[in-house]
Amino acid sequence: MEHTRVVCKGGHEYPGCMFCDGGLYACSICGTMEGAVPSECPGYIIPLGKVQAIYAGELDYKDGKWIEGACSPASPKYNSQRQVS
Repeated sequence: MEHTRVVCKGGHEYPGCMFCDGGLYACSICGTMEGAVPSECPGYIIPLGKVQAIYAGELDYKDGKWIEGACSPASPKYNSQRQVS
Protein backbone atom coordinates (compact mmCIF):
# COMPACT_ATOMS: atom_id res chain seq x y z
CA MET A 1 0.00 0.00 0.00
CA GLU A 2 1.27 3.48 -0.79
CA HIS A 3 1.65 6.13 1.88
CA THR A 4 -0.83 9.01 1.91
CA ARG A 5 0.70 12.43 2.53
CA VAL A 6 -0.78 14.49 5.36
CA VAL A 7 -2.35 17.63 3.98
CA CYS A 8 -2.79 20.47 6.44
CA LYS A 9 -6.32 21.84 6.51
CA GLY A 10 -4.97 25.31 7.23
CA GLY A 11 -7.03 27.71 9.25
CA HIS A 12 -4.28 28.30 11.78
CA GLU A 13 -2.86 31.71 12.55
CA TYR A 14 0.83 30.97 12.82
CA PRO A 15 3.33 31.26 9.98
CA GLY A 16 5.69 28.48 9.01
CA CYS A 17 3.41 25.43 9.21
CA MET A 18 5.65 22.42 8.59
CA PHE A 19 2.98 20.81 6.40
CA CYS A 20 1.67 23.91 4.58
CA ASP A 21 5.18 25.00 3.64
CA GLY A 22 5.88 21.54 2.25
CA GLY A 23 8.84 20.77 4.44
CA LEU A 24 7.56 17.87 6.55
CA TYR A 25 6.39 14.52 5.18
CA ALA A 26 4.01 12.42 7.22
CA CYS A 27 1.70 9.55 6.29
CA SER A 28 -1.91 10.09 7.34
CA ILE A 29 -2.53 6.34 7.52
CA CYS A 30 0.41 4.82 9.43
CA GLY A 31 1.37 8.03 11.28
CA THR A 32 5.08 7.92 10.42
CA MET A 33 7.16 10.97 9.53
CA GLU A 34 10.35 11.74 7.63
CA GLY A 35 13.14 9.27 8.52
CA ALA A 36 10.77 6.75 10.09
CA VAL A 37 8.62 6.05 7.01
CA PRO A 38 8.80 2.40 5.92
CA SER A 39 9.07 1.50 2.22
CA GLU A 40 5.35 0.72 2.09
CA CYS A 41 2.43 1.65 4.31
CA PRO A 42 1.03 -1.25 6.35
CA GLY A 43 -2.40 0.39 6.44
CA TYR A 44 -2.54 0.97 10.20
CA ILE A 45 -0.87 3.15 12.85
CA ILE A 46 2.60 1.77 13.51
CA PRO A 47 3.50 1.32 17.20
CA LEU A 48 6.27 3.54 18.59
CA GLY A 49 8.76 0.68 19.03
CA LYS A 50 8.54 -0.19 15.35
CA VAL A 51 8.75 3.48 14.34
CA GLN A 52 11.98 3.78 16.31
CA ALA A 53 13.38 0.63 14.68
CA ILE A 54 12.51 1.97 11.20
CA TYR A 55 14.29 5.25 11.98
CA ALA A 56 17.31 3.32 13.28
CA GLY A 57 17.47 1.36 10.01
CA GLU A 58 16.70 -1.95 11.69
CA LEU A 59 13.20 -2.62 10.30
CA ASP A 60 11.22 -2.05 7.12
CA TYR A 61 7.77 -2.95 5.79
CA LYS A 62 7.66 -4.20 2.22
CA ASP A 63 5.56 -6.63 0.17
CA GLY A 64 3.02 -6.91 3.00
CA LYS A 65 5.42 -7.97 5.74
CA TRP A 66 7.81 -6.64 8.35
CA ILE A 67 11.46 -7.33 7.55
CA GLU A 68 13.88 -7.21 10.47
CA GLY A 69 17.38 -6.05 9.58
CA ALA A 70 16.12 -4.23 6.48
CA CYS A 71 16.70 -0.50 6.15
CA SER A 72 13.98 1.79 4.79
CA PRO A 73 15.18 4.33 2.19
CA ALA A 74 13.73 7.05 4.45
CA SER A 75 16.00 6.09 7.37
CA PRO A 76 19.06 8.29 7.99
CA LYS A 77 21.07 5.05 8.16
CA TYR A 78 20.13 4.24 4.54
CA ASN A 79 21.81 7.38 3.23
CA SER A 80 24.87 6.93 5.43
CA GLN A 81 25.29 3.36 4.11
CA ARG A 82 25.08 4.61 0.52
CA GLN A 83 27.82 7.20 1.09
CA VAL A 84 30.18 4.56 2.51
CA SER A 85 29.64 2.10 -0.35
